[in-house]
Amino acid sequence: MIRIEMIWLALGASDLRGGIDILLAQVLRGFAGGAQARHAYVFANRRAIG
Repeated sequence: MIRIEMIWLALGASDLRGGIDILLAQVLRGFAGGAQARHAYVFANRRAIG
């Protein structure tokens, strides 16, 4: 079983075409403390937000 202690929501649209490397870079830049173990990060593209 996967244990998730906290879920973070990225505000604004993300370009999901870049793959996991681009999304990880966004986490490292924009979230307090960078990527953390047992934390989930949720992203949405422009169509999901609009």
